[in-house]
Amino acid sequence: WYDTAHNRFIIEFSRLQHIHDPTNPTPAELQTFEILLLDPQHYPTATGDGEIIFQYMDITNDDVWHNYATVGIENAEHTAGLEYTYANSYSPGAAPLANNRAIQFTTNPPDTFPGVAEEKQEVIGLQLTVAPNPFSKLITISFGVGSKQYEVGSITIYDITGRLVKSFGPLPYAPGPMQVSWDGTDDKDHEVPAGVYFVHLNSNNTLLTEKVVVLR
Repeated sequence: WYDTAHNRFIIEFSRLQHIHDPTNPTPAELQTFEILLLDPQHYPTATGDGEIIFQYMDITNDDVWHNYATVGIENAEHTAGLEYTYANSYSPGAAPLANNRAIQFTTNPPDTFPGVAEEKQEVIGLQLTVAPNPFSKLITISFGVGSKQYEVGSITIYDITGRLVKSFGPLPYAPGPMQVSWDGTDDKDHEVPAGVYFVHLNSNNTLLTEKVVVLR
């Protein structure tokens, strides 16, 4: 499906039957996942290459007989590629395949969002949590402080390129928990595409950040 509204091409594998040991073919779990090809003219990268996102709705990777799933990308000639997992083996730091997991292939460096270095003692008592994560419809951003008074702050959300997509604030801060909800739209009330986003809590020149994944 060519999603013209969000400039991406989507390929879905819906209820694909899982392969098992040929002597024990059932039960065969049904796998549902999709691939998103992002138009680099609308989702720019450092090299001009289009980003690729894998999104898993239902995935079971337990097929020992066939050496589990192979996940990655390669060129049409099969001469160059990038492997994410093979034979249930992952690179250090890589998350295993799981329901509701998204994997993004990009040439942009990680964490390209604007940020500032903070001393550890500056964030004592300041808290930021987001749930559920990943999400598709609505996320709750919870924040608060301990005994320290934080007078004014803001919640800002950036995409992977560092572009500001949503802002809340300025917000009055006082000891105790507070919440705002994000429905996955930008400041112009347009639905943001699937991908990785960064929630910033700014208060008294202190910055906390949480990474969230939007599913579509």
